[in-house]
Amino acid sequence: MKKDNDLQNMIYQMLLTQIELGVYHYHDKLPFIKEMSQYLHVSVETVRAAYNKLKKEQYITISKNVGSHVIVNYTQEEVDHHIQVFFAARKDALLDLSQSMKYLFNHAQLMSLKKASPQLLDELELLIKNRNIKISYRAIQFFLELYQLLESDVMVRLIWQIFLFFQIPFLDILKDIPLLEEKGLLLIETIHLSRQKQWDKLQSIIDQSYDWMYLSISEFYEHKIQIQLDQSHYFTWNIYKKNEQKCYSVGLELIQDIQKGYYLEGTYLPSLAELSKEKKVSLSTIRRTITLLNKLGAVQSINGVGTLILSHSESSDHCDFTQHIIHHRLSDFVQSLYICTLTCQNIIKVTFKHLPDEQMNQFVSLLVQLKKNNHCELSAYATIEYIMHYSPYQSIHTIYSHLFQQFLWGYPLHKSDNERLLSIKDTDELLIYLNQQNFSQFAKKVENILTDDLRAAYLDLKQLGIVLPI
Repeated sequence: MKKDNDLQNMIYQMLLTQIELGVYHYHDKLPFIKEMSQYLHVSVETVRAAYNKLKKEQYITISKNVGSHVIVNYTQEEVDHHIQVFFAARKDALLDLSQSMKYLFNHAQLMSLKKASPQLLDELELLIKNRNIKISYRAIQFFLELYQLLESDVMVRLIWQIFLFFQIPFLDILKDIPLLEEKGLLLIETIHLSRQKQWDKLQSIIDQSYDWMYLSISEFYEHKIQIQLDQSHYFTWNIYKKNEQKCYSVGLELIQDIQKGYYLEGTYLPSLAELSKEKKVSLSTIRRTITLLNKLGAVQSINGVGTLILSHSESSDHCDFTQHIIHHRLSDFVQSLYICTLTCQNIIKVTFKHLPDEQMNQFVSLLVQLKKNNHCELSAYATIEYIMHYSPYQSIHTIYSHLFQQFLWGYPLHKSDNERLLSIKDTDELLIYLNQQNFSQFAKKVENILTDDLRAAYLDLKQLGIVLPI
């Protein structure tokens, strides 16, 4: 149950917010626990824990016979104040996220709909038309069902957290019924176009739906939210559950330190006590981290001597590919690479179009330097790192920062000599497109490189007996 603590806390916070914003009033009945678990695609136990926390804090009652009911009685004035404070604190984040989603998910949504079976399309249409379910719950269930077709639990977790942060509270308090109907009609039209396989028109409708969301929330802030706050809430996302984050985050930091030459191959890491102090974590966290890096093949602990940093070429031989924890981390690497292939093209175009000349010249110099140092295989990943730093949208920066970190788990996988030769040609093409300011072709080329790397990683892991669903 501990591993679901972060999920139950997010669901608890979502329900508490709905009560405070007047979505559920005094004596209103919440969905049954089983229903809520189906809406949110989480376990019944996780939802029950969130409900029990609300009960303990005297927001609701729970009865086996009659279900769960709200017992706090906010006045309309209090509800209005809650709405003002909640959305004022999230103004920058929600406007930024609503703009980012078009670049992040329009292609991924198209790919999901292409994979949808006729039966699933029928089920999704019935779901959207079911007025017995709140529109926010219909929306999250619709998209979770859809994005599961991409077979990436990392993508599903991202969608889940975005909905809890953004769409659920916004759709819940939006009183403009015609706008909500328009949103529902757009979703139904995507289903009809999917049945007809009119993919170009479908992509246009998907883009319209994201434009609709941005315009709707912009108008909402212009006409409904009157206050301003000094403190702001920003969208955050982490691939890992809270109880896993420290060990994996420190592991990624150490691999990055090794790759940047802060710790040199063939030398020894500082002692556990020194690392604990340097990384500001407990000794037990450092021990678990070093154990993980041993299994990954990045280091080798030698009794009575210390922790030897292995060369990149040695990591494959020392990586224990039989360990489930290594399977999971390699899965994180492959899934993150997969998400980048689905999302990077539009994001690269919008980022590089807004890139100042100074940063553009620095990036061109970086590609030239990678070629000079015989590291052309890193050109596409350097592009992703640039997005991480220079995207015009904070939400994309947040999401791509986490995706980029996961690439480090691919440490034991290496390119062949033939692949390295091809990467020289790829880098030359990238430089040509940049000099021409042909960002569309540049973005397409980066996507193709990442797709080839994804395919190669999948085949490498398959040969090792690790079969991933992607």
